[in-house]
Amino acid sequence: EDSYIKLQKECNKVIIIGFSMGGLIAVNLLLKHKAYALVLINTPVYFWDFKMMAVSVIDDIKRGHIKNVRRYFGACTDKPLLTLINFLILLNKTKRLFNKIYCPVFIGQGMKDDTVQFRSADYIYDKIPAEKQLKFYENSGHRIFQGEEKGQALSDIKEFIKNQNGKV
Repeated sequence: EDSYIKLQKECNKVIIIGFSMGGLIAVNLLLKHKAYALVLINTPVYFWDFKMMAVSVIDDIKRGHIKNVRRYFGACTDKPLLTLINFLILLNKTKRLFNKIYCPVFIGQGMKDDTVQFRSADYIYDKIPAEKQLKFYENSGHRIFQGEEKGQALSDIKEFIKNQNGKV
């Protein structure tokens, strides 16, 4: 928030970009400080796609790869309980705020995201009353900016920002 306030003093228009849980934080920051536009990438409303996780774990075990298996089990056990509770509090608070967003919004979501269910993007899109764009990335997981569609995702975000009157 301090960084946003500093940036707002230096710029006429600020666009907030949030990835994953950062998208929830971005929504709260936007509504407190009224940014010019918002970009949400793989922002959770519905999290952990257990079916996709199970398929991935089974495939990895069949191939003799245990990297993802360890990642899944680690994700469930490596965070303090208070961290998970705070995430759920932030999520529940933010779910009620999407309908208060009146600036342009870009929503991007990886279709193979096992951390954030892709239906989260539909939920967010349906709740926001403002001008909005929704883009699904068919071959991307949660780490969309490290996958094969990172160039397309970054290009789409850049185009969205450019279309905000080109004065950002």
